[in-house]
Amino acid sequence: MQLAAKQKMLPIDVIAYPNAEEVGLMYKYPPSKQYDNRFRIAGMKLVLDGSIQGYTAYLSKPYFKMPKGFEPEPAQCQVGDKAALLVDENLSAHKEAPLPKASEGYRGKPNFDQNGLEKLVNEAFKNKWHLMVHCNGDAAADMTLEAVEKALKKYPRSDHRTTIIHAQTMREDQLDKTKQLNMALSLFPSHIYYWGDRHATLFLGPERTNRMDPMRSVIKRGIPYTIHTDSPVTPTNLLDAVHFAVNRKSIGGKVYGADQAMTPYEGLKAITINAAWQHGEENDKGTLTRGKQADMVILSANPLKVDKSKIREIKVLETINDGKTIYRATEKPGSDRDAHGCIGSAGYKWCAKTNRCERPWELAVKEKFEKSEEAFNSFCGNH
Repeated sequence: MQLAAKQKMLPIDVIAYPNAEEVGLMYKYPPSKQYDNRFRIAGMKLVLDGSIQGYTAYLSKPYFKMPKGFEPEPAQCQVGDKAALLVDENLSAHKEAPLPKASEGYRGKPNFDQNGLEKLVNEAFKNKWHLMVHCNGDAAADMTLEAVEKALKKYPRSDHRTTIIHAQTMREDQLDKTKQLNMALSLFPSHIYYWGDRHATLFLGPERTNRMDPMRSVIKRGIPYTIHTDSPVTPTNLLDAVHFAVNRKSIGGKVYGADQAMTPYEGLKAITINAAWQHGEENDKGTLTRGKQADMVILSANPLKVDKSKIREIKVLETINDGKTIYRATEKPGSDRDAHGCIGSAGYKWCAKTNRCERPWELAVKEKFEKSEEAFNSFCGNH
């Protein structure tokens, strides 16, 4: 991504949160509030557990049902198995460690034990890195809340904006703690549409499914929130996410937790105003305000006025980034082909030497020349 930015190939702003397991790279490429050709590293992401539908989310109570033939290995029934990672005091080495067994019934597993998690969270707070923590299961959220509480005592920060990603099964008591610790949440309402029926009958059972993505409880407490699509897990369409957050209806047509639904305005706020705040960009983005970056979309209908069941039918007619139109609905994919048929928006340029469209950075690696536009043109004999 940095190479694409260097070659000025990014048409929109891109923010990255490197995986915490690559913590060493954070020192080599430290987070910055400034973009470099539309790219910046904003902080660190820590993936504490897996997915509910994959039986790898770490829950405080056992999964509702286990499918026929599913027999987890003994190690999987521990709170993190032998694959769980711990890091040393300098966060420079991984090692295995014995971990405590879970209570009766299979509850999934975390990717770190509490000690390893706290070392990484402390490292983020010590360096004032914005931290995102992936937690689908409420047991994973318990671990995260404990780690953040301890880190705040050691490295106090009032505006740290630590965000739990997904937060799908967080309990009411955990939301109270989230508010107390001044944390934020990014919820995943698309899960209700795509997997709601399976969660109710197989993974979580009806009670926990009705409280999945507890959006109303979050908003009632004044906890900063956003929603997301988790692409490529679900399609990259934020109007879909708003639709699912507002309607909470599954692909099978059943409504789960209507009392936890957002209003259309709250859904739009989650992907605009709140999203800008979550990434520390509220002074430049998120609202149509004089002096802010001119980022906006033109829609085929007003999400605040259409029937809420029709929100996902709204089309994006135009996307404008920093005052420049980068998409129009009349344009077809590949419409920016040049005379040689190379699609510039996909990173391709013509190379006379190979007589084909090439991505410069890929060709540079293959042919071992410098990753620059000048070197590419020289190698290809482009004039």
